[in-house]
Amino acid sequence: MINDKILNLLKSGKTDRAFVMLYKEFPKFKGYVINQGGKKEQAEDIFQEALLVLFKKVNTADFELTNTLNTYLFNTAKYMWWRVNKEKRKTELSLDLPFTDEQELEEAILKETKLLKAEKALLILGEKCKQILEAFYYKGLRMVEIAKAFNYASEKSAKNQKYKCLERARKEMINL
Repeated sequence: MINDKILNLLKSGKTDRAFVMLYKEFPKFKGYVINQGGKKEQAEDIFQEALLVLFKKVNTADFELTNTLNTYLFNTAKYMWWRVNKEKRKTELSLDLPFTDEQELEEAILKETKLLKAEKALLILGEKCKQILEAFYYKGLRMVEIAKAFNYASEKSAKNQKYKCLERARKEMINL
């Protein structure tokens, strides 16, 4: 797998080759920065800093990759961009990340990764499970209302089905 190859290159000190492979993500990040009102030079600086953060993190004992290296790198760069340009943004982003240190940045990346896993798990679930969970968690419907909407015999049946859907989602997240 390409992730393993890049990780081995980074850990063995062959950073030039690894960075060349990772730099394939730069055009996507540059486009993101330009869409946010930034400049190519800013994108280059931040992307290079994100590469260094990735390199340092990979070489720690507690590094655990839960997604692809490209996703990790892009999200790191994206959050660094948000932090640098926080006061310059004209429109408020839906996610305000006031990072004060590298630890907070890593925690935000981990949270983003978990959210992506949760979204993937929901996509794998059947449509009915997805609708039940959305009705309960997003729409705030009570179990009685869910039982009626999904034609369950009782509130208890609906509650049982919601529990089964949650368990399936958790299992899917573990397998991702």
